[in-house]
Amino acid sequence: MDHELQLIELTTVFLTALASGLLMIRLKQPPLVGYILTGIILGPSAFGLIENREAIRFLAELGAIMLMFVIGIELSLRVFRRIYKLTMVIVAIQVSLGLIICFSLGWIFEWTDSRAVILGFAIALSSTAVGVNMLDQVGELHSSIGRLTIGILIAQDLAVVPMLVIVQSIGQGNLSDPMALLRVFAAILFLAGFVSFMSQRKKLNLPFEVLLNEGKGVTALAALTMCFLFATITGFIGITSAFGAFIAGLFIGNTQQRNAFLQSTLPIRDILLMIFFLSIGLLIDLKFVSEHLLELSLLAFLILILKTLGNLFILHSVGQPWIRSVRVATILPQIGEFSFILGATGFAAGALNLEGYKLLVALIAMTLIASPIWLASARKVSNARWILQMANIISYPFKFIKLKQ
Repeated sequence: MDHELQLIELTTVFLTALASGLLMIRLKQPPLVGYILTGIILGPSAFGLIENREAIRFLAELGAIMLMFVIGIELSLRVFRRIYKLTMVIVAIQVSLGLIICFSLGWIFEWTDSRAVILGFAIALSSTAVGVNMLDQVGELHSSIGRLTIGILIAQDLAVVPMLVIVQSIGQGNLSDPMALLRVFAAILFLAGFVSFMSQRKKLNLPFEVLLNEGKGVTALAALTMCFLFATITGFIGITSAFGAFIAGLFIGNTQQRNAFLQSTLPIRDILLMIFFLSIGLLIDLKFVSEHLLELSLLAFLILILKTLGNLFILHSVGQPWIRSVRVATILPQIGEFSFILGATGFAAGALNLEGYKLLVALIAMTLIASPIWLASARKVSNARWILQMANIISYPFKFIKLKQ
């Protein structure tokens, strides 16, 4: 009887997610908005169809692992290598700006320094899944705008490793410990070496190519095995499992067997997206949101405004033309998937209390839901000639930086 009830609950979840996704498509919005809303409706704070929060957190972590693995396969490090200097400078400024914003907001809302650091890291990151989806929708995925946007997203994803090490060190209370600084430095060196090695002109050839060609049925199994192997290794050494899955995806995505692995995992990509964004909705505490609705709405709006304007002036200051800067900036205002993982890591390490964790999850969901509407509105505003003229006047003092793509 219990199994029948669980099957009914599972069926209800999938039916509701499907209906929400189709409704969002009908409204010309990304299905992921519907998935988040489905999680909110069916979660512990609303109808309570899914109440086990430990199971929800496990579902969220599993969804994040699989999602980041597929994203890693689809990204090209060779494209990133051509613009890595530009994108790393952009991301460094984004992180600095995020920390400045959150320490300023922390002074207003009386946040602890650890919360300000974690939220500063979190809002600096944008959603790779949403960004790629939006680029595809507006036909910019393979343009110069798409290449720059994806390069920034890759640089942000790579920057998560030292961020995670810092967050874990804050939780352990030893951020100034030389060993903590050594771990951050080692993480940066590893990433630099990995990107340099994997972005070589010649793609690597995996030793079991013949097995993959002869037994296509095991290709997906081989991909998932590598995903969980890398995830287990990074989890064991103290770095989040989702990043290990992302590294596994990047590794496979830069081999000669990329297409075979990609084709084998594409059928489950949409399901993984649904699981991840559904899990974010499930984690939202509606009581907390209702009690802090004004604060959350103000913060979400400020994040969208400040990230859009900040990215706009950062991009133009490093030599990008206005039209490209506007197009890229309007793709990147939401808070990303790895921000959720940063928050979960900070909460588990004790660097972020329960209230701060609920705040971050709510802000992630709100900015993700608002992203499509924000993109459409920002594009209309950006077409106004007076906006471009005003932007040229304001940005004139910043043109001392002359970095070329």
